[in-house]
Amino acid sequence: MQQVFVTGNIDDIRKHFLKLMTYCANDVKATFEITQKVYPMFEARFPHPVTLSGMLEMSRMVLPINNNWTRFISEADRTFESINSDIQHVLMQIANEACHQAIDEKYKNDPWLWDLNWTTQSMRFLKSSKAKPSMT
Repeated sequence: MQQVFVTGNIDDIRKHFLKLMTYCANDVKATFEITQKVYPMFEARFPHPVTLSGMLEMSRMVLPINNNWTRFISEADRTFESINSDIQHVLMQIANEACHQAIDEKYKNDPWLWDLNWTTQSMRFLKSSKAKPSMT
């Protein structure tokens, strides 16, 4: 029956429609019954949902660990560091621009900044009490 879906045409499907639908329904039922038995074992062995997601997405239950995996991890780390650095740079620019709005209280006209606490604190500097080196 399965071959009709692979090699048959629409006329073949129409001709054997009830048999083919029965075949599909039985296939779904068998898959459901197997899943009911196997899934609890899978969940016990792989409790994290990412494993199931990876299996469904990539059609593999286990990812192979070899030199390619090590290279993938290194490249992923480099990409993360690069993107993280870019994000920090952009956030510093945005923070500096926001701080410049404190001058003449321009922040009061900004819909995102007007409601923030703009009080500043005085900076206090302490003199160093380092003793001068003796010349003896």
